[in-house]
Amino acid sequence: MTQTISKMTGQSEIHASMVEFVPEDSTSPGFATETINKVSAEPQTKTTDAVSNECKGQILATIPETTTVTGTKLTLTGVTLLLDALPLLQGGAIEKDEDGTSFKSYTPPINGQVSGAAFTTNVYEAVMEGSNVMYYHKVSYLHCKGTPISINAEDNTFFAPEYTVNSTPGKDEAPYKITKVESLPVYN
Repeated sequence: MTQTISKMTGQSEIHASMVEFVPEDSTSPGFATETINKVSAEPQTKTTDAVSNECKGQILATIPETTTVTGTKLTLTGVTLLLDALPLLQGGAIEKDEDGTSFKSYTPPINGQVSGAAFTTNVYEAVMEGSNVMYYHKVSYLHCKGTPISINAEDNTFFAPEYTVNSTPGKDEAPYKITKVESLPVYN
C-alpha cells in the first residue's frame, strides 16, 4: 500500500493585526488594540524523563521521555501604553475624571496582592496573497492572567511597553485554537 503525501505551500501571514483581551467575567470591560506590533507565544512544558528497565547492562524496556504542554507564555510588545487595560492585565484600579471617560490615575495592586481577572487573548493574523489580505486567523489563548509590566524610560525614545500574559488551559482544553475569520472586528 502506498502512502499519500501532500505537497504544502503554507501561508504568508502578518501577525498582530489586532489583539483582543476578553474577560471571562462578563462584568469586566474587554479591550482591543491595533498598537501591539509584536507577539511571541512560547509553549510552557513539563518534561518527564525516560525510564529504562535494565538487567545486567541490557535495556529490556523503555518508557520514552514525554513532554506535556501546560500553557503558553505570551509576550506582547506595543507602541502605546494601554492604560485602560492595566486593571485587566495586572490588577489595580483606574480613576476617571468627573465625565467618566478621561483618565485621571492608575494604581496597581497593593504589594503582595494577587490581582487581575482571567481573560482570553485573541491575536488576529492577516493571511496575505500577493499584496492583498485574503482573511484573518484568530488565535485564541484561554484562561490568561497578566503579570506586572516593566516601565522603562529612555530620553528621546518612545516608551514601548511589554505585556506578559500566561495562558493555562484547563483539563481537556487545547493550549490555543486557530479560527479563520473574514475580517477584523470593528470597535469604537
